[in-house]
Amino acid sequence: DGKPFRQQSLKRFDGAARSCSSWDNLTKDPELCFRNGNCYVYLYEKGQSSRQGAAYEVSIDRLFAAQARPLMEKFLDRSMSEETAYRKGRIDLYVPAPPTANRSQALQYHVAIRNFLAWVYGRSLVGDHLGNAIIGLVHSMDEFRDPGIDNIRDLLNYLDQAGYLDMRNQPHRAVGLLHVAEVFQIENLYIDAFTHCVGMSERLYKCPEISCVSIASRKLIKRARADMESRLRRVSIMLSDLLEEELSESHVGLSMGERAHLNGFRSYIRGFYRTKFGSFPPPPWHPRCGTIFRPEVYTAMKEDFKALYEYLVDENFTTVDNSPPVAHGGLCTLQSVYEFDRRHELAALEHPLPLLPEMRRAKLSRRRSLMPWLVDGLGFRESRTRPDQRHSAHAALLRATNQGKAHLLDNELVLAYQRFEEDSVLLHHHRKGERVEKCPIGTGDARKVRWLLVYAMYQTLRTCAEVPKEVTSVTDVDYHLGVSTKGTPPWQTEEGADPPPTLNRWNADDFRPRTPQRRQSISAAPLLTPVKPSKIESGLHTGMEIQPDIDYFALTHRGESRAQHGHDGQIAVLPRSKSHSLRRTMSIRRSLSVFRTVSQRPSTSHLAVSAYPECKPMHPEISIPRYGTG
Repeated sequence: DGKPFRQQSLKRFDGAARSCSSWDNLTKDPELCFRNGNCYVYLYEKGQSSRQGAAYEVSIDRLFAAQARPLMEKFLDRSMSEETAYRKGRIDLYVPAPPTANRSQALQYHVAIRNFLAWVYGRSLVGDHLGNAIIGLVHSMDEFRDPGIDNIRDLLNYLDQAGYLDMRNQPHRAVGLLHVAEVFQIENLYIDAFTHCVGMSERLYKCPEISCVSIASRKLIKRARADMESRLRRVSIMLSDLLEEELSESHVGLSMGERAHLNGFRSYIRGFYRTKFGSFPPPPWHPRCGTIFRPEVYTAMKEDFKALYEYLVDENFTTVDNSPPVAHGGLCTLQSVYEFDRRHELAALEHPLPLLPEMRRAKLSRRRSLMPWLVDGLGFRESRTRPDQRHSAHAALLRATNQGKAHLLDNELVLAYQRFEEDSVLLHHHRKGERVEKCPIGTGDARKVRWLLVYAMYQTLRTCAEVPKEVTSVTDVDYHLGVSTKGTPPWQTEEGADPPPTLNRWNADDFRPRTPQRRQSISAAPLLTPVKPSKIESGLHTGMEIQPDIDYFALTHRGESRAQHGHDGQIAVLPRSKSHSLRRTMSIRRSLSVFRTVSQRPSTSHLAVSAYPECKPMHPEISIPRYGTG
């Protein structure tokens, strides 16, 4: 199967340096010849006429530490007496190719032996392709180490320490590790490599090893790429005007003052990003990508709004909480954010509500206590507040945040938001002639209005910039990583029943870049797969209507109860002895005594060459202290 394995095609894969170079040191590898080596490894049968010396000179102690006794038992030169071994200060291992192997298979077998010794010493791998080299290494570990060892765990530790798991901007490496993960069914590694392959899918046709990846995985890559581009296009249009259409009058019912405040806050955010990116909306990533922005734009905005969400969120309220029976009036925040999630088929966040300011004030007058709808969330009409009241209102806003999380204050958008809130309270009343002066809103309701934009922006950005948790390296990449992993890994679905293909089962055209005309349209895929709503969402997401939440019945029937609804990889080395010659003699004596007492094992199978396995109310009322019905 596949192309012949030729020595001239061998390459050395340096994980840390992220490089690949030609390699031709199989018969004598300086990288695996050590001055203290007391185990000589020959890549031919004892007695075979050869002018070649030992290919590798390694330490017996390192082989024992790596639990590689089966390797020494199988290939030890038993014709050498103990006295001769003591005198020479070494033992010899003769490793001929399997008798039935052809020339290409023999070369592949010896490369696997070399890579096994490279793993023992933490050196770089060699081979025709990285994935094939790693697969051959695992087969060597299975055959030449003691039984009962978790070789996959040790392999992953080695790959991590050697730098091979860093797949950023390395399509050949991502494809190779995807191949490995598929053969040994390593789920986390598969999703990590799969995500990078989707992000770099237009480069995969240049990777010969893509032919070793199963048909199911190649289909999943193309499908995930089309889905990602569709979501990016749609989200880019939404972000271009900062959700002006999604939060318009046709979707969210706001008063004139609330609408004016939302527009002012949106303009402020637009100015912030115009300064940050040089223009807003930012220019397209590439002419053929249409409205899609550069990857760093989505990442930066998502981190900004995540920090702002965490700065404002009320962590004491969750989506599974039961709602108290009394309403206090104001904007229906909970219903508004749930309706946004329902329209865009998004999973609601666990904490959907913001912290709201509470004034430390004197007892309200009898008239205000009897007419609470005349006051805002702070207990006064803002247009008539005195300077000391405005400072108190600003202090209340600061208290109604999670500023105890100091890391949030390192975010520029959070700092800009603090300035906006301060100006909106302390400077608001000096702006005579503005329309907002005619339609003032309470400080609490203003926080709710701003929360609608913050929550909706964060949810929108998560749909295209949320990276699968299995991806270990996400910074400094020049492609998108917001990939859907639906249907992965393929061996857990019916679609993934096919084994990895051979080289002649793949057409390179599958991954060639396509012209813009052949790309999937925006309307061809949904923003996200519909999510099954939770108990509380089930009632809200069915025919919900956004309404002001002042509950006059609750205000006049506070005593009546209301029904509530549901709710390590380096191999250890023995310490050096004071006498170098004594240590060598003891090592040889120990190894020979072990082999002298061990009965000859049945011949273990040689390395498999190219053996890669292949009737309730429609919308129940919700009332929450300080938030109203929502």
